[in-house]
Amino acid sequence: MSALDTRLVGALDRELATVRDDAAELLEVDLTVPAEEGRLIEDPRFFYVLTGGTGQTELLAGAVRRHLPGRFGRR
Repeated sequence: MSALDTRLVGALDRELATVRDDAAELLEVDLTVPAEEGRLIEDPRFFYVLTGGTGQTELLAGAVRRHLPGRFGRR
């Protein structure tokens, strides 16, 4: 993940430099670069909720309902 983050940050920095240069040239606006902060910061409060998963019965019922006409498919 660290190598991917480094590659992505490099690509984004190049794109942002282009935008800043163009803004300076076309609009005479100096866009400042915010202070460098860590990326991909872990947050222990983040989690996925995996309760009450969809079973195969519900998936099959949904597929069948899409092919039923009118009120039968809605019921």
